Amino acid sequence: MKLISKQWLGIILITAVLFTGCKNDRSQLTLLSPDGNVQLALTLDAAHQPRYSVVFNKQVILAESALSLELKSGYFTEGFVITKVKRTSINNIYDLVVGKTSRIRDHYNQIEIDLKGITSAGKLGLVFRAYDDGVAFRYLIPEQSAIDSFKIISENSEFRFTEKYRCWVLELENFNTNYERKIKHVRLSEIDSTALIGLPLTIQ
Repeated sequence: MKLISKQWLGIILITAVLFTGCKNDRSQLTLLSPDGNVQLALTLDAAHQPRYSVVFNKQVILAESALSLELKSGYFTEGFVITKVKRTSINNIYDLVVGKTSRIRDHYNQIEIDLKGITSAGKLGLVFRAYDDGVAFRYLIPEQSAIDSFKIISENSEFRFTEKYRCWVLELENFNTNYERKIKHVRLSEIDSTALIGLPLTIQ
């Protein structure tokens, strides 16, 4: 399943992740939403590839899902170590010019993770946010001497849902589209793996 992605890859539903301690040299980190009901977890698997999972109210919504960027140079797939972790909490109020409400509360906990290749000099950043009603993440490619330019071949973010949830799907023929198609109401298992899906993909 291919998705037309945006800068922030969000799961627009109430989600979270579970993380336990460290064993077998698997680096593990936990991020909680401000109310503590959403838990986001990040780990490095046996191949040192980043994986995340999400739990809400003690229910696993997303099982361990892989994160990687495939560049033409081959960087950013696996073989990473964590070099730096930064945590921040944000609680702001801002006004909207138009919309269903005049004021918005931007309240979340954030973790920024710096990764470095074990066998390469490539550096990659991951930023996760945990809100009371959702999670989001994005990739960062920092300025670095090993890479003066790059071409992204594929973004391989996984969303491994634990159930065959009902969802609303906008199937597209190609990337040159006006987004004016009927939305299908199907199960996740009914989406063809080669389908081009327009975002947002809403999952119940």
